[in-house]
Amino acid sequence: MVPCVIHQKWHSIIALVECRFLPFDSVQPTLAPMKISHRSASHEIHRMSVLIIYLSGLLLLPTPAAAESNPTPLYACDDVSEYPPYTYFDRKNGKPTDNVVGYTVDALKKIFKDRPVVVDLIPWNRCLQLTKTGTKYQIALGARKTAEREVDFMFTAPLFQMQSDYYYSRKKHPDGLDIHTLADLQKYKICGLFGYNYDQYGLPTSTVLTTYKFQQLIPLVLHDNCDLFIEYRQVIQGHRKIDDELRKAIDDPDLAHQPVPGVTDTAYYFIVPRSLPDAKALVDKLNNGFDDLGKSGEKSTLMKKYNLLN
Repeated sequence: MVPCVIHQKWHSIIALVECRFLPFDSVQPTLAPMKISHRSASHEIHRMSVLIIYLSGLLLLPTPAAAESNPTPLYACDDVSEYPPYTYFDRKNGKPTDNVVGYTVDALKKIFKDRPVVVDLIPWNRCLQLTKTGTKYQIALGARKTAEREVDFMFTAPLFQMQSDYYYSRKKHPDGLDIHTLADLQKYKICGLFGYNYDQYGLPTSTVLTTYKFQQLIPLVLHDNCDLFIEYRQVIQGHRKIDDELRKAIDDPDLAHQPVPGVTDTAYYFIVPRSLPDAKALVDKLNNGFDDLGKSGEKSTLMKKYNLLN
């Protein structure tokens, strides 16, 4: 190995930085004879002290090996409205905490055992925007595939599917709703969540009365603010299991539901921004990771844990 030489002209930053990345025992300071005829001895000693302090600082900087032992966290986001059992805030004494849990969270942490995983629940539109650039989040969890999103994101293989139901008040509509096709939905006043896209049901977003929290949807229907809202069956049951207040609302005998006609099960994916230099590698890692979870039986264990096998 070529020794790292510190020459008389030790004020050269380039020379010092080159020494930074060599093993300590390969650093061989070689000081050429100094001429001090025009400088005082005390001034030279001061300059040498500065050099020693600088080199000591370099030795304290983290090495590439140290950086590898502290990998950069992987940041992902999903909707703050929660999608139990896939992503939701853990409860303590019936109250939400800041800890995000769920099937997809656990799966993500198992796939990336070699690095920390941080999952935030924020407004969905904000999640998409901050993931699109790749500067804040590298993955958005649980997204439907649309032509618009495919422009900016790469999609994993489908991870799970959900069934769409519409929910209404028996008191207001004792004979049920006259809905046989998607077009029939437009005869009614519909509530939904702000930032969501209802185009898969043939509903322009501008025609949907939106609210920010899922917890407000049921009261809007039962109190005659709208005729119905649409939600996935698995999400409704997930909310029922984690939220005592919502359980009471969901179990209200006045609340009825029926499958949305003409809609197949909706596939959901993890999405990765195309702006990331390693986007393809990250998608491959996710796909291979989920395949491995299936082969090892860990996927079934997680599905059983979150009651997804029924």
